[in-house]
Amino acid sequence: MPAMAQSTLEFRVDTDLLNPRFEGYQLRLLDDDTAIRSFALGSDPVQPRQLPSNTHLTYDETSHRVRFNHLFPGPLRDTFMYIDKGGCLNMMHVGRDDVQATRMFVIPEPEASSAIGGYPSAFALSQDLVLVFDGFEDVFILRRATGDQQQKSEWRAMGRFTIGQGHVVAGSTDSRSAMFQYTVLAAHLKQKPPHGTVRMFVCHRVPTPTLTTSAEKHQLRSNSRFCIESHEVKIPPAEHGAEQLTLLSSVSHTLTSHAIPLYCQVVPGTDNYLLGVKGGIVAEDTELGSATGTPGALNAELELACASPYYWMQEPADVTVCIQLPAPVTASQISCSMTSLGLTLEFMHAPECSHIGYTEERFFDEIDADSSVWTLENGQLLTLYLEKSKPNVRWATVFSWDDGVPETMDRNEFAQIRERLEKYTSSDLDSRSRSHAPLPAAISSMDMDDDDLDNEDSGIVFSVRDAASGADLASSVGATTDWLCPCLPAAVEPGCPAELPPVCLQSDVDAVIFAFSRSPVPAPRHTCTFPAMAFIQASKREKRLMYTDAEMHLAILAEARRRIYVYRRPAKDQVNAGQNIIDIDNGQQLLGIQVVGDIIVVLCEDCVCLVDVGCL
Repeated sequence: MPAMAQSTLEFRVDTDLLNPRFEGYQLRLLDDDTAIRSFALGSDPVQPRQLPSNTHLTYDETSHRVRFNHLFPGPLRDTFMYIDKGGCLNMMHVGRDDVQATRMFVIPEPEASSAIGGYPSAFALSQDLVLVFDGFEDVFILRRATGDQQQKSEWRAMGRFTIGQGHVVAGSTDSRSAMFQYTVLAAHLKQKPPHGTVRMFVCHRVPTPTLTTSAEKHQLRSNSRFCIESHEVKIPPAEHGAEQLTLLSSVSHTLTSHAIPLYCQVVPGTDNYLLGVKGGIVAEDTELGSATGTPGALNAELELACASPYYWMQEPADVTVCIQLPAPVTASQISCSMTSLGLTLEFMHAPECSHIGYTEERFFDEIDADSSVWTLENGQLLTLYLEKSKPNVRWATVFSWDDGVPETMDRNEFAQIRERLEKYTSSDLDSRSRSHAPLPAAISSMDMDDDDLDNEDSGIVFSVRDAASGADLASSVGATTDWLCPCLPAAVEPGCPAELPPVCLQSDVDAVIFAFSRSPVPAPRHTCTFPAMAFIQASKREKRLMYTDAEMHLAILAEARRRIYVYRRPAKDQVNAGQNIIDIDNGQQLLGIQVVGDIIVVLCEDCVCLVDVGCL
């Protein structure tokens, strides 16, 4: 059994900071033509990397790509970085009246990669050091030329290392084409030069087998869909010269999780970090395979895997599961009982179907037993129609653990099945059920758009962890906290944050901001509220980016194109607040957002727009 956390992170809502009298956001029209200014990038356009049409990603990976912010905080005050179509890292210095751009580094094309192309990213480690990830497997450490303090300093790659360590199914289900898609979550200086060390947190998906019987399934319940690795790499001394070194990274610990973390930040002044993950971490001491014993034992259990016994699809209010039986049966041979706690399914006098049975198998989340039904068509298609007790909560898996069956049903086929189900009357339907089991794991192997992402499950577990060992020092209780968005970083020296960035969580219809205390185990505290913001953001069907500013005065929602919504936090004792709609009418995608002072910096495909919210 994993060790218990030493303490609890309590996210308690302060009712004194809620505003039950809130009447709404008043629309303020943007009538100042000078409030939005556009500047050409002076480089190749910014075009997010496309994947082949046959690439199947999980729901979590797809959501991460859609919400990816392509504008990164820079190494100097009021600077930001972006990577253009040509693979060049650029730095822009944002002033009130202009934008100055500098080419920093051209990312080499990968020689040979076993990874699916993710999005390249950059992390400012200090005023003189930048870490660049090429989106595949290679990481570069850039150093600014010694003694040059100008904005247009020369940056050189003084080291390179690879994080790729094998294969995972992320494309075709054929294991011969299995690949990783890496995500760099965070990077910071553990020690400053001349004996500097960079610590970096990397996430990727891992394969999950599909087992046959309930007994076999319980043996691998701790196996999960994503792993989080803590890498360390030493920075060579500056006097080494201009030669680019091949560096070696070491993995200090590995955790397994149900999703790509939404929050990953080092606790300032400590060797701890704060992690926020939907569904939390699967097990402590999680060198891959340790949850079930030795790696050899895990491999032996993986041999039990077989083809998926079902396929499934969901809508905001329900889940449909289709089981294709290997041999025809009659309804009298099926014993199907659904409760709020799960499914019991048995087949009498049907040995060909015995491996499909379930015994009190818990569902991912609650269902309405009285409205959930099963049907049998042509003796071989058994369909479970599960009515969610919590509409709009996206199920990551059918059951409470990740059994490796992704959400793969074709939408047209799903529509036909729903149409057939609606023809049945109550006399045609068999037994029902109810349940509760929060274990998010994010799946979906079909192409998705922004509309698909609005119903995602947002329960998140926060934990404070030792960066060397991954040990759990403190955790929130259960996946009961609903995530809305992060706060943009404050303008402080890169790599040396004064405090942890706050988080924006959901409390009923409101968005509540939690800041963290300055301590090795930071305690969350509710500091302010955006009334009705949780309700409002859910209605935005095409949102791509959502943030609050570092001062927590504004909530910013950007659509994929054109529109940006800016919501102000109500002043104390006020019953309403302002809303602005900003129209970036240039026909381009809105790819990134940052804030400097009262200027919103918006990265488009071939320009950057500055929106002065001080005059709105």
